[in-house]
Formats: sequence, structure tokens, C-alpha cells
Amino acid sequence: MVHRAVIERDMSTGSDPYGQPVPPSWQVLHDGLPCYFWTEAERELEGRVNAIVSDHRLLVPKGADVEQGDRVVAVRDRLGQPLLERAMAVAGIIPRRDHKVLLLEGVA
Repeated sequence: MVHRAVIERDMSTGSDPYGQPVPPSWQVLHDGLPCYFWTEAERELEGRVNAIVSDHRLLVPKGADVEQGDRVVAVRDRLGQPLLERAMAVAGIIPRRDHKVLLLEGVA
């Protein structure tokens, strides 16, 4: 796997005095996790607001501790050049025989 990812997990627990969830407390879970990052498809949405929607994927080793709800905050190639520099939530995980495919979605 030629890329390296930084993955964070929300470590906050409990609720505030009003019973609402506490703000997220993102902690680095993996720094330099071997991976392969690619864009599956791009499409343009037109209407009141125009936007380009991209479907991103991240292939990681089968034993990697990654869960739905974690977020990928950076991906770099083997030379250290950035491929992704914004937070993308892990929206789904597709397990394969020898790896996992993470389905990523943008985080505002």
C-alpha cells in the first residue's frame, strides 16, 4: 500500500448538564496507516447551489482498528505529498478477504 493515512476517533463520552451530547474530542488513532486512496466517481449537482460530489475510497489492512464514525483527516503519498487534507467521515466499511475498503463522505 503506497499511501499513508491519519485517522482520528471521537473519544468524548457522556452528556452535558442538559442531557445533550458533549462536543467531539477527536484523538489521533493512526498516524501513517498504510493505505491506498482513490476517487470512485464524481458528479455535479446543479440547482440552487452547485456542487461537485465525489465518492472517495480508502483501502486499509484487514487488521486495522477503524470503525464507522471515525474520520480520515489526511492522506499522503510515499513522497509525503498530500492527496487529502480535509476531514472525511468513515460512512461504511466493506470487509474483504485480506483488506477493508472504507467508504468516505465529506465532513462540514
